Formats: sequence, structure tokens, C-alpha cells
Amino acid sequence: MRYKIFILIAVLSAAVYANSIPNGFVYDDDIYVVENPHIRDIKNIPSSFVHPEYLTSLGHKSHYRPLVMISYTINYWIGGLNPAVYRITNLLFHIGTAFLLFLTVEAILSRSGETRGLTSYRFIALASALIFAVHPFNSEAVNYITARSSLMSGFFYLTGLYCWVRYRGGEGEGRSKKLEVRSKTKSNILPLVSYFYLGSLLVFLLGVLSKEVVVTLPLALLLYDIYFKRVSLLRWRTCVPYLPFILLPVTALVVRSVYEGGGIIPFFRRDITTQIFTGMPVLTGYLKLLLLPTGLNIAHDVEIYNTPFTFSVITSAIVLFFYVITAVYLNRRKEGGWRLLAFFMIWYFVTLLIVIIIPLNRIMQENRCYISGAVFAMFLGVVIGEMVYSRQRYKFAYGILAVLMIIYGVGTAYRNTVWKNNVTLWTDAMKKSPYEPLVYNNLSVAYKNNGEYEKAKEVLFRGIRLSPNEWLYHYNLAVLFKISGEMDYALLEYERAIMLNPKALSAYVGKGSIYLQKEDIGKGIAVFQEVIHRRPEHALAHYYMAIAFHRLGRPEDAEEELELALHYAGKTNDRKLINRVARYKNEGFIEQGIAPED
Repeated sequence: MRYKIFILIAVLSAAVYANSIPNGFVYDDDIYVVENPHIRDIKNIPSSFVHPEYLTSLGHKSHYRPLVMISYTINYWIGGLNPAVYRITNLLFHIGTAFLLFLTVEAILSRSGETRGLTSYRFIALASALIFAVHPFNSEAVNYITARSSLMSGFFYLTGLYCWVRYRGGEGEGRSKKLEVRSKTKSNILPLVSYFYLGSLLVFLLGVLSKEVVVTLPLALLLYDIYFKRVSLLRWRTCVPYLPFILLPVTALVVRSVYEGGGIIPFFRRDITTQIFTGMPVLTGYLKLLLLPTGLNIAHDVEIYNTPFTFSVITSAIVLFFYVITAVYLNRRKEGGWRLLAFFMIWYFVTLLIVIIIPLNRIMQENRCYISGAVFAMFLGVVIGEMVYSRQRYKFAYGILAVLMIIYGVGTAYRNTVWKNNVTLWTDAMKKSPYEPLVYNNLSVAYKNNGEYEKAKEVLFRGIRLSPNEWLYHYNLAVLFKISGEMDYALLEYERAIMLNPKALSAYVGKGSIYLQKEDIGKGIAVFQEVIHRRPEHALAHYYMAIAFHRLGRPEDAEEELELALHYAGKTNDRKLINRVARYKNEGFIEQGIAPED
């Protein structure tokens, strides 16, 4: 029976996401996959565990997710840079997660002590899994190759919970499900060598190696025990099974501090109160999108709140308060389905706990709520199952489920078209987040990469009309003017970018490069020297200094600057600059000269 349900979930998921397979790489897929040299050799797999900077082409130690990099490496080994291979892998993880949701719900309800309607709880499990599989909210996680960490962590998260449910349920524990260390023993350690317990611990480790949010799994397991096993935490024997789950995250934090050399957010921080006030509207925003997925967007425009006395924070707090009260009430119901829904309502907070506490640069991203969003699938599954199916109105229940599947399936298929390429993705985002600077910058870059420079300029002009003080608009506009040969306009835009953000060293370098184009070598050198004085390891500034010295007939100084550029580019893993310098060195530095940045 279960294999038939797996086939059903797989077929429906494949049908809904079929039109996403031909889509290209988008957004950060470039730095995680397309431009990442480390995934191109399967021999680099062991290095992924000790070099977190290999996860992207930027060389930043921002995340410790070796299993994600390994999955990209295997994809490249199979199909090179064929996006379809990466998208199919994402889809397979999604199918697996949906099936695990079915297994977990079935296991919880069958062990909840309720004997009413065995087919009823199976319907709840099936309906929840199918809705989760086709819901448009999950389209970002499936379509966005970079979001594979959310898919993998969700898969391992649910696997860990499923194994824990089976372990606590004790099915077959007296026979083959337990490793007999000693016969007839009353040791407190023996329960910890259950196959399912060890399985839960193993996938917990795999999950932590996929994405940091999985460190909250022990809380979810404790939540399950409180809701369905009614365990007493006052007895020390009850706490023993949790200890390994506590030690593993501590070990992970130590590894992170050793190999990452910094935090998740080196460039942007908020205090805890601001984070909580800002996070409450985000939590309600996710719930709104799950209920009505018409505002799905790659770049949500989120306001930062420093005080609770704002309309959005107050209304969000009220909604979340009644949400929690509802969960408490449902937990007091006798029916297993309603208590299961109460469990998943609190699960929503537990799985998003890291996102709530840690101030990330992108405050709201749908893929972060991937596994948390299972609460809405559970809501619909329980409502239909408890209020319709359990009353023996089987055809009506399946009819409602079919209608929901069609509606959500069509919505997901439409969202797949939005993820076709960067132009379609950011055009959609511009309509929904007209005041989000990231949207205009990324859409202009998408047009630029397609060679549509005038459209790229139009997008930036539109952004400047809305937010004239956004320095990055002027910087990107300067780049476009430089490409089209309009050097005076390019110089003007670089200067505006510097005026708006004096710390933007990339704008200084761009300004200096314009001086080189205009053969004003002295001014160019002065600009590059200022950049190097403020940041000696700025590789591109050294590169342009080499160009300037070569044009002044100072080959020794040019050679020295070129070596410095190569050295610092190697430290930051700037592959484009490394390859450019290497190309010029191979061609013969003195004989061939150094061309401007291409």
C-alpha cells in the first residue's frame, strides 16, 4: 500500500513540476554552481568537510553545508552544467520529503492511542502529503537550485522525526528492532541502541551538515514526546535519549567556529528585540502565503521594526497569540487528528526558531519556511479528514482533495514559468516589491548579461526615480555606461555612487578604470592608491595599478602589482580575476600588455 502512495506522490509532483525542468540557472545559482570551480572535480568531496568556503565561488566562509556541496559535485559529475540535472535532484528531495510527511503522520496517528477510524488517519496522512507536494509555496525551494539546503534539511528533519516516532512507538523493539547488547538486562543504555533511535541520530547529523536549522530537531522530538507520549522530564532516565542530540549541535558549533572563522551575517546585524519585532510580521506573512499563495516572490520587501508600537507588529502579535491559543486548545481534544494539528502548529515555531533569532540579510525567503509550511498541509488534511472523511463521506472528502490538488497544481505550474530565467524572475519580483533595491539591481544585471543594455538602463532609471539615494543603482548604471562607451556619464555615476556610499570601494575602482580609459593615468593611480590604502588586499585595485604602471612604462612595478592581484584574488577565490591574470601571464605580460577589465 505504501509503495503505491509513494508512486502517487511522485507522479503528481513530477506532473506539477514538469515545466520547471527546462528552466535555467537563476540568482545565486551562478555563485553556487555555474562559477564554482570546486564542484567540478569529484575528488574535492572530502575537502568540502574542511573548506566551507568551497560552497560558493566567492570563497566566503558563510555556511558550513558540506552535504549540499557534495550533491552539487555529484550533479556536475553526472551532467556538467545542465540545469535539468540539478532541478531533477531538487524534485527528488521534494518527493522524498512529501512521502516522509505521509509516513510520519501515519506513524504518529497510529501510535496516538486512538483506535477510531484506521482509514481516517491514513486519509489525513495522504491528504497532507499530497497537498504539501503540489502547494505553490514550495515552488521556490524546488525551483531554486541554491535552495537545495532547505530541501535536504527538510528531508532529514522529517526522517529524524519519523525514526523517533518509530523508536518511541516500540514497534518490534523486543525482537529485531533492538540490538541485544546483553540479554535480560535492565540497562538504561539499551534503549539507545534501537535501530530507529540510531537512525534518528544519524539523519540529525546529516541534516546539520546540510543546513544549520536542523539543530532544532531535538526540540521537535521533545515536543512530540510531550504531546503524544506525556513523558516526565523530571526523571533523569527520560532525559538520557536526548543527550546525544544535544552533544551533536555543540560539536557542530565548535566545528563552525574553527572552519568558518566568523558568523553567518558578517555584514549586517540587528539586536534581539529588533529581530523579534521584525520577525513577527514575517511569521504571519508566511502563514498568509500558505493560506493564499498569490504574493509569492523571490524578494519580499520587509520593513525593520525597532519598536512593538506599530500596526504591523501589534496585529501580528495578536494573530500569533490566537494561533498559540488554538494550538493549546486543539491539544486538549481527544481526537488524534486535532492533537496532531496542534503539534504541527507549534512545530511551525520550532523549525523557524533559528530564522527568528538570527538576523539574516534577507529577512524573508519562502524556501526557509519549506518544512515549517507542512503545518498548512496538515491543517487541510486534518480538517478534511476529521470533519468529512471520518463521517463516512468518502467521495466528498476525495472530491475536496482533488479540487485543492488542481488549484494548487495549476498555481505551482505557473510559478515554474516565473523561474524560467533571471529576467522573468526579477520582472515578477519588481511588480510585487517595487521598493526593494535588490529587484532593480538584479533585473538590470539580467538584461545586461543578455546584452540588452538599454533595457538594463531603463530598469535602473526606474529604480533611481523611486529611491534616488540607492548607491548601487548608480554604480550599476556606471558599469552600463562604461560598456556602451559613454565614459563621461560612467564617471558621473561612479562619483554619485561614491557620494552616497563613501565606503563603496568598488565604485572607486570603477572610477579609476574610467580615468585609465580616458588616458588620465595619474588620476587613475591616485584613486587606486586610495583604495589600496583603505584596503590593501583589494585584488582588483592592484590589477588596475598593474595596468597603469605598464602604460607608464614601469614593467617591474606592473609585475609586482600583478602578483599582488593574483595573491589576493587567490585568498578570496576570485576565479574571474585569477583566470584573467593567468591568461595575461601566459600570453606574456610585457609583450602583450594587460587589457582593461573584460
